[in-house]
Formats: sequence, C-alpha cells, structure tokens
Amino acid sequence: MKKAFNKLKKIAKSVITNSNILSFIRRRYWLIKETFRYKKYRNKYNKTENRMKILSLKDKYKGKRCFVIGNGPSLNSNDLEKLKDEFTFAANRIWLMFDKTLWRPSFYFCQDRQMIRGEYSRICDYDFPVFLSYNSITEFSLEVENAICYLCDKRPLIKYGKSMPFSTCCDKYIIDGTTVTYSSIQFAMYMGFSEIYLLGVDNNFEYQMDKNRRIVRNLGVNKTYFDDRYKDVYNQFGQGDNKKFGVTDPVMNEMIYSSAKKEAELRGVKIYNATRGGKLEVFERKDFDSIVK
Repeated sequence: MKKAFNKLKKIAKSVITNSNILSFIRRRYWLIKETFRYKKYRNKYNKTENRMKILSLKDKYKGKRCFVIGNGPSLNSNDLEKLKDEFTFAANRIWLMFDKTLWRPSFYFCQDRQMIRGEYSRICDYDFPVFLSYNSITEFSLEVENAICYLCDKRPLIKYGKSMPFSTCCDKYIIDGTTVTYSSIQFAMYMGFSEIYLLGVDNNFEYQMDKNRRIVRNLGVNKTYFDDRYKDVYNQFGQGDNKKFGVTDPVMNEMIYSSAKKEAELRGVKIYNATRGGKLEVFERKDFDSIVK
C-alpha cells in the first residue's frame, strides 16, 4: 500500500511540475499558507529580545570591509587562513574546514530548517557569534544559548516575481532568497560594512530546478561543495537524493545577487566577487591574492 501511494505521489508531482498552471496554483496555495505562518512567527518574534540584539549591530562596522564565505568547491583552507584578521561571515557546515585552519568566522549563519536540525548539537558548542533563522528553530522547538535569531520572510521567494526585495532592517526581518549567502549580505550591509568580498561562492550546482520545481542534472558539474561530506547532513532525516545533493534555482540566484548589487549601489557599498572561478558574474571580479596577502 505504501509503495503504491508513493508511486501515485511521484506521478502527481510530475504532472504538477510539468504544468505551469498547476504549479502556479500550488505556489498560490503555498503563499497563503506561508503568510499565516509568517504572521504567527512575527508575533512571537517581536516578543523576544532578538530585535534589540540585532539593532545593537546596526552600522557597528561602518566603513570596514568583510568577506562572505560560500561553501563552493573552490573554497580552500589556505585562503581561509589568510582571513584570520578579517571580518568574515560563514555558514552551515563550514566546520568541515576547521581541522585544516586556525581561522574561525566572525559571524556564523544557519537558516535551512534541516541544516539547523542536523547541526544543532555542534552549533550549541560554537564560541563565536551565531545567527539562526527564528522560523526554523521555532518549528523544531530548539534553543541555542546566546544565539541571535532573525525572522525570515519567504513570501517573495514563493511569489517568484521578476525581482527580489532586499531587507534594510534586519532587526525586523530578512528576505529568504534560498541561499544563506543572501542573508549574510543583507546583514553585512545592515552592520555597516562598506566593502563586501565574496569567496567560495561558485554559484555552480550539480542539480538545478526551475520555478515549477522541475529538477535537472547540471551536466559537467560533479562537485557542489568544498567537502563531499557536506551533503551528508540531510541523510539523518531520510531526505531524497535531490535534497542531499543540494538543488539551486539559477534564475532565482541571478535575481537575488542582482538585487544585492542594486541595493549596494544605492547605499555606496561595494560588493566584489573574489571567488576562484565559479559562475557568478553579477559582481565585479577581484583577485583574492591581491586583496589579502
């Protein structure tokens, strides 16, 4: 019976993802559902001390530079070692680099619901500043002492318009743009950093999806993360192959990075891509070795 149900479910999913009309209806349903969920989280969030904690960081690093670290295959320990005296944002399973370098992030971010659940015990032991999605920890009733939690607004992501908004008031909410890198950039600008360098943001994933959530293999790409163990966190919860390999929407990625660039230009902030290679061309490229020596 279960096998037959799963087969029917798979067929139904295929029908929906191959129909623009049915996919649109599904997105509208998700949007209504997410709107109620977001309002519930917002009401709870506003009763916490998190907003005041984040407000204390506004423009605190005005005029300084920082590095937003991605988890792409180009990331290496030698480059991280050079960043020991820099302000850095890192995320998710960056600890897989810790045995290769003395570097540690200035700010650690995690917001994917399953990633937080899988990394929970490790996150609780971190001795550097931790920023977590309030939505995710609330969903699983998790508590991390001294963590700063931020409210994620996923509604623009579900709407899937022609552009993505950018939050200038991170104490109230951030825009979830599918990648924690986007959240880090929003926070970096909120904190006042005037130069933001991306490193390890390859933006080139093994699996890709479109707005209807049709998933295809990106031929020629065999490695999505800097460490093959990175994806194993999803195995703990019986996630399917599509999820554990990491799936991205290239159109959405283009939108969020273009949005970040536009906001940066309005605020006089410079965002550069110092990644070694990769497929992200929205930002001006900078040679990492010429920036940090």
